[in-house]
Amino acid sequence: MEVPALVRSRILTLLVVLTLLTLALASPGARGDQPPGPQVSQTPSPEGTQEASPVASPSPRRTPLALPSPEVDYAPTEGIWVSDTDNGRIVYMRDLDGTGYYALGLAGRGLGRFLQPEQIWVDVESRIYVADCGNNRVVRFDDLRGSGWTETRGLTSPTGVAAHGDRIFISDTGADRVLVYHEFGAEPVAVLSDPKIRRPGHLWVDLEGNLYVAAGEDPPGGRVVRIPVNLDAPPSQWQVYEGRGLEGSSFAPGQILVTSRGMFLVDKSSDRLVRVDDFSGRDARELGRYGDGTNQFRGPRGLTQDEQGRIFLADTGNDRIVRLDDIRGSGWNTYQTSDPRRSLRGPRSVYVWSPRPPKPEPSPSPSPKKK
Repeated sequence: MEVPALVRSRILTLLVVLTLLTLALASPGARGDQPPGPQVSQTPSPEGTQEASPVASPSPRRTPLALPSPEVDYAPTEGIWVSDTDNGRIVYMRDLDGTGYYALGLAGRGLGRFLQPEQIWVDVESRIYVADCGNNRVVRFDDLRGSGWTETRGLTSPTGVAAHGDRIFISDTGADRVLVYHEFGAEPVAVLSDPKIRRPGHLWVDLEGNLYVAAGEDPPGGRVVRIPVNLDAPPSQWQVYEGRGLEGSSFAPGQILVTSRGMFLVDKSSDRLVRVDDFSGRDARELGRYGDGTNQFRGPRGLTQDEQGRIFLADTGNDRIVRLDDIRGSGWNTYQTSDPRRSLRGPRSVYVWSPRPPKPEPSPSPSPKKK
């Protein structure tokens, strides 16, 4: 007996559906005993831009936050690192042209996310430290993928971090203290607390290991405090600079930078870059006023230098990074773009280079004993 065409069609359709269901149930992602792994976007960014897509929750294996790509150097030893604060991410580029641009992070909580990231620092092993202010933690990771992500918690709105030799310094801003560690994530070995460093912010460490803290607010007034490398020295031996020799009565330093040409600092309350010889305020010079043009700033926060001595500023209110050669503003250059994928929003910290302590000389091998 011949089977009607309509019946044959329905039988074939049913067989196809049963086959697809069998294949789906056999796939690993469909079994309840083997949940799917984290989803990471593999969509390439335009114009060669590389951006990490973070895992949504912490991984006990400390998995990298982005898929590897042969086109990206994930652990560069040179370049420019920026806390792109209002975008909730960290940005790296090799130069102010945006070459090698790479972004890590999204705004939020958890692994690979930041809330109001403040100071960024890179140590001699190219590990990256971020004062993740809104998440009450400082994080450290090994490279731009976020490998080796570790955290120091129990902090209150930390805004500053710096590493030098065997010391790591953290500004526990909301608790009015600076913590000193020998091992990241362990207990601090020293706690620095005094009215001189109330509301401590961004940090700097010179070649000898002396610590410089931008502290206070305006009003009632900001200051820069130098804490000697001997942390046992009493606060009475700390040096303080409160804007001596500068014009105006407002002073709120965002960060200080100590160079062979004197001390540079950004004053966010007066939209200026300042250079003085020393803590006496001798030969004070200023550059800048409010605006978005050349030699103008809007609430600059971060400050760093490169090995050639050029100065880099995080010009926060203008959403840009500025580089200049000296206090006269010569060599002015900026990173600023309207590209929404690469534009900065409220960057508060920039890092290029810091004085590195000399490596200890290896101990000579003992001479073999003569028999």
